[in-house]
Amino acid sequence: MKRVPVSVDANGYLVRLEDIATITRSQVTPPSSLAFINGKPAVLISARMQGDIRVDAWTESANDLLDSFRTELPDNIQLNPIFQQAGYTEVRLSDLVDSLLLGFGLVLAVLFITLGARSAILVALSLPIASAFTLGMMSFVGLPINQMSVTGLIVSLGIMVDNAIVMVDTIQHYRLQGVQRLKAAVNAIEHLWLPLLAQP
Repeated sequence: MKRVPVSVDANGYLVRLEDIATITRSQVTPPSSLAFINGKPAVLISARMQGDIRVDAWTESANDLLDSFRTELPDNIQLNPIFQQAGYTEVRLSDLVDSLLLGFGLVLAVLFITLGARSAILVALSLPIASAFTLGMMSFVGLPINQMSVTGLIVSLGIMVDNAIVMVDTIQHYRLQGVQRLKAAVNAIEHLWLPLLAQP
């Protein structure tokens, strides 16, 4: 910046910035922003991973990079992560598992009362089977587990349980009319496959 020309004098010489001002490197006064951690000045740096990377694998590699960088820092500078997405994701997944277990128990209890033991067990089995199949397909196609996919999983599981209840109830309806088991199942599929398939 010292060598930046600002004008030409009467003799044709360039007048540079260093000729008319003192140029030094210093902090901006007043600073545009300040960062403090536990009352001490700090420098905050954020990093965002790409959307197609699993957060647990990314966090592990980022921690390895931080560990290697700590060895190059002087003793008066500390490097401490203050927020990691992996911890938030683990909490969300834990909440999802708890919600699935709670929903599984409530659905099973209500179905035992309304449909009977055998039908309740059949409907209840659709929840873990659908969950395992969905998670397996997500892993096969490389779809990461994030906020959007977890929300979609919850919605789809609700629809799956609802479809199972409707199918079991319809099969029971045909059975009460004296229709054989296999024929009752076939009739229920023929009667409901289109409306159930049309659900969002």
